[in-house]
Amino acid sequence: MALRKPAPDVFYQAVPPPTGYGTDEDSMGSVIALRPTIPKFDMKKMFKQDMHILRFNARLVSTEPDDESRTFIVSFYCGDDTIQVYEVCDKNSGRMGGRFMERKKQRSQITGQYYTEKDFLIGRTVFLGGFKFLLTSSDAYTEKYMQDNGDIFPEASIKAIISKIKAPARNYPDL
Repeated sequence: MALRKPAPDVFYQAVPPPTGYGTDEDSMGSVIALRPTIPKFDMKKMFKQDMHILRFNARLVSTEPDDESRTFIVSFYCGDDTIQVYEVCDKNSGRMGGRFMERKKQRSQITGQYYTEKDFLIGRTVFLGGFKFLLTSSDAYTEKYMQDNGDIFPEASIKAIISKIKAPARNYPDL
């Protein structure tokens, strides 16, 4: 009769949280391999979409009364899905204008996924770096880009809007 070998003890190490240095993919690269590799980028998308930058005027949503007058420009870079935020300040306001948040990928607190261009529409609220921004308007280039890409932005497509307007009228006969 053969004796059975005891099963080896297998321990699984939990994935540590990101360190804050670099991106989440950089941190995972050092967990997965002994010699971390550079994360892979979607080069087709980068070369095709790199020239498209969507810019939105935004307002900080906060309970502080001083924050109501603060205005920001949120820039979304379609080539690599990074976001950068600038603060626009009035003269003698006591605030330093300029870069509020550096350009990097941001995760949505609601979905846990990285923000994509379809997440940015006028009237939506985005959570960036612990701050809540309400997108109030956009520049002319962004509006044109959204109209031209109706498959990504159905809310901004002229054809989709006209079909929504015509839909209730189909129930009524022509006069």
